[in-house]
Amino acid sequence: MWSNVNRLERLATWYSYSTAAVRRLISLYGVERGEAILKSLKKPGSRYFLRVNTLKASPREVVEILRGEGLEAYTFELLPDAVYMRVAGPFEVKLHRRVVVADKAAAESVYMGADLYAPGVLNARGVREGDRVSVVSPKGHLVAEGIAVMDGEEMVVRRRGLAVKVVRSVYRVPSVRRLIIYD
Repeated sequence: MWSNVNRLERLATWYSYSTAAVRRLISLYGVERGEAILKSLKKPGSRYFLRVNTLKASPREVVEILRGEGLEAYTFELLPDAVYMRVAGPFEVKLHRRVVVADKAAAESVYMGADLYAPGVLNARGVREGDRVSVVSPKGHLVAEGIAVMDGEEMVVRRRGLAVKVVRSVYRVPSVRRLIIYD
């Protein structure tokens, strides 16, 4: 009995769901399948979708431009104003001595390859500019590694600018804002 309760609580904590939600999921699907579902919910989908402003370009035109920039892009027949790119990963990320804690939204973006900006930093104790750092979520999940672009105290106090240049993340998609088509 106690081991099941402890396991439920551990799963709920690890996957960031309430104990009640995990209990319900396991009661419906069993422990093995329930845990597999929780694990898969933690991963991004295999496709990263972009909505196309069809007043400015067709999805086919956008795909051609993206391919011209060296990216694999595809139209999606079920959504006429969408294109997608494949998500790469998962990649192994190392845990470094210096750690930067990102807020939930920032950690999700960094998990997919985005750089970390100062407004998304919760804690960067002991970090110095130039340090190789690990970026973790508020729950301590490792999402990326990178190079600190400013001191940790500056990240938290200044609240502006690039904080960590990400060099390796668990998953990767191209940065849409850096693409010529974004304008």
